[in-house]
Amino acid sequence: MTVSADTVDDNRVRLTVSDQGEGVPEHFVPRLFQRFSQAESHTDRARAGTGLGLAICRELATLMEGEVGYYFDGGAHFWVEFPLMQPTRENDRANASFATQ
Repeated sequence: MTVSADTVDDNRVRLTVSDQGEGVPEHFVPRLFQRFSQAESHTDRARAGTGLGLAICRELATLMEGEVGYYFDGGAHFWVEFPLMQPTRENDRANASFATQ
C-alpha cells in the first residue's frame, strides 16, 4: 500500500491511497460511497464491517469542501481532494496562542 499527496492546482491537494490488489468489482463502483454498501456481502470480512467507512469519508470530505473518488489502474486507488487552507492573520494568531499554552 502507498499513500501519496499531489497538488491538483494552486489551491487543491489530492491524497491517494493505492494498492496492487484486484480493485473493486466493476458492478459495485456506482455504490462504492453509499451507506451500508458492501462489495463482499458473503464473506467473513463483510460480516466484520458495517459498510459505513467510505460513506463517512465522503461526508467528511464534503463538509471540508472536498470530494472523494476511486479508480483502478494496476490496483485500487482511493483519493480524497481538499482545498488548501489559505493562511490568514487570524489563523496565525490562533496558532501562536495554541503554541504558548
